[in-house]
Amino acid sequence: MYVPPGDSHPAATDEQGRFVFENLKPGSYRLEGEHAGFIQSLLADATGTPVILRLAAGETADVTLKLTPQAAISGRVLDSDGNAWVHANLEVYRSVFSRGKRGLQTKGGGEIDDQGHFRVAGLPAGTYYVKAHPSAEWERAHRSASESHLQSAWYPDSLDAEGSTPIVLSPGQDLSGIEIRLRRGATYRIRGTVSGLDSVPNPSGRARSVWASSTSGPGGNAYSGYLSPSGSFEIQGVASGEYDVGLAQGMPPVGLGHVKVRIDDRDADDVSIEAARVQPLKGALRFQENEGGPISGLLIGFISLDSQDRSRQTYTRADGSFDFQLVLPGRYRVIANGGFIGQRYYLKLVRIEDRESRGSIVSLTEADSSIEVVLSAEGGRVAVNMKQEDTAALASAGKVVLIPDIDSAEERGYGTLTAVRDQNGGFSIENIAPGAYRLLAFENVPDEAWVDPEFWKEIRSKGAELSISEGESKTVEATPVLRSEIAGLLSRLGME
Repeated sequence: MYVPPGDSHPAATDEQGRFVFENLKPGSYRLEGEHAGFIQSLLADATGTPVILRLAAGETADVTLKLTPQAAISGRVLDSDGNAWVHANLEVYRSVFSRGKRGLQTKGGGEIDDQGHFRVAGLPAGTYYVKAHPSAEWERAHRSASESHLQSAWYPDSLDAEGSTPIVLSPGQDLSGIEIRLRRGATYRIRGTVSGLDSVPNPSGRARSVWASSTSGPGGNAYSGYLSPSGSFEIQGVASGEYDVGLAQGMPPVGLGHVKVRIDDRDADDVSIEAARVQPLKGALRFQENEGGPISGLLIGFISLDSQDRSRQTYTRADGSFDFQLVLPGRYRVIANGGFIGQRYYLKLVRIEDRESRGSIVSLTEADSSIEVVLSAEGGRVAVNMKQEDTAALASAGKVVLIPDIDSAEERGYGTLTAVRDQNGGFSIENIAPGAYRLLAFENVPDEAWVDPEFWKEIRSKGAELSISEGESKTVEATPVLRSEIAGLLSRLGME
């Protein structure tokens, strides 16, 4: 789906909500709408699949864009005595399926006002968990190390997400009056030393820091500490639990090394962290021969598959060059994003030194110092045909996906493409990298369930097998996999 760069057209609605776009050039367009009190919405069908308007010369389209009222959560944070507490901030997490597993995803938050109140708006319908974080800096400044400190709590008063009470919001619901009570608990200190700092470049203005982050999952407690020029460090006010204790540099921070530390009923001393070897990486983005497009200001990202705090991003210069000041050896997914990348081009190959990868996942070694990212507009296209009754089966929560037919779970996850729908009800997938795929339509399935090896083994044969060459267009017949057909499998894998 390609929206021509710079070819956006704003329009305002009248009192009846009607709008008109006139004199549009032939092409493909996305329609978005927003209004105060509603969630910004993209034109989509009943399943949530984006609808792309494909307009030929002289063609018109009559569409209805539905905006969903925003939901909100408001309440108060209390201390252990039941009094309003202002030295805290708040986080809201939504329960989501990701790669076939239930997890928590940050959806907002903010500070507490001078009466201990909070309000988080702009939320879609769903199941949420709310957590209050007391200020560790305030606790350290106003309570001695021997005193118990206020600690983070999940609504209404749990120390972990598992013991929290979920909040289920319907569209437009404004839930008020919830109260989160913080608990007091003993805190401890982590002391240690970082070695190997001499081998890590420290550019001006890119300060180093030490941190302790709970390993208990999303929303876990996190603490920062002091790092001396000699490499010794101290982190104060740490609650009991298991932590990753690590070293970071720059903004956004790059993790340079970490160790696991368990805090029970005593301080942790003599913790040792070895700084990883890092190196600069210079690169260039270019288009396949005889193709072109804007090349300046495009985002290039290295998404770490080993540790999220190693992920990096930067932007291309006018000549397509880019560089990273600090990159650690490891496995990464390379992404290229811009106003037209992903709408017109696909990532054809990544060349590191003298090695080439036709996928987006690469491995960097300590010896690597240069990288080239090549984009192509010669991606494949698949049109999907379904019977009318089968299309109706997708009306509530269905989706059509093109999954790489490979053993690598990571590449299945990152390489999967979701079909979009046009105003006439047709499904299609564009900008497909050459390769072998399985096309599957699901009545209802958890997001990226096919990343799970057992799910993929069971479901693979239900997909239409196809091979896509560069620039090739194909039409594929699809029959939806009904929820009832996979209910037992989802239950066995814990994906209900």
